[in-house]
Amino acid sequence: MAKFMRISQSINLYILIALLQFIFVVGSARSAELADNQFATFWIEFRQAVINNDKTKIISLTYFPFEMRGVDDSSAIQLLDEKSFNNIYERLLAQTIFLPVRDQIVPKPMRELICETKSLSSEETENTNTISFQQFEFEQRNGRWRFVRAFLEE
Repeated sequence: MAKFMRISQSINLYILIALLQFIFVVGSARSAELADNQFATFWIEFRQAVINNDKTKIISLTYFPFEMRGVDDSSAIQLLDEKSFNNIYERLLAQTIFLPVRDQIVPKPMRELICETKSLSSEETENTNTISFQQFEFEQRNGRWRFVRAFLEE
């Protein structure tokens, strides 16, 4: 009877471990899904602000100090306050991105790419707290998505 009790306890322990692993996996998936939903809402607001050229809304969706650097890894990071960000905002949106389309390279300004892109997903990155879109980076900080960094080609 004692042997049966030990076997029964072992089985219960395995079931408990399996259940906890399942809860962890489901919880992680739900966390990623929630981050996606929060980012989707953020992207709609950000995109609409770009379309409307609403700098006030863009600033409210931006984390300061805002990080800006050139596309070369050796470029120094510049930390921008709200006023400095305002001064470079148009240049960030006007910069040209060269995209391969079929068998040619097509230039498009960031503003146009943002306007054309109706949705983004954290599935496009390995980290669900950071999403990159061309020269722009967005992060979830303190539970809120923000525009945090841009690379400026000059």
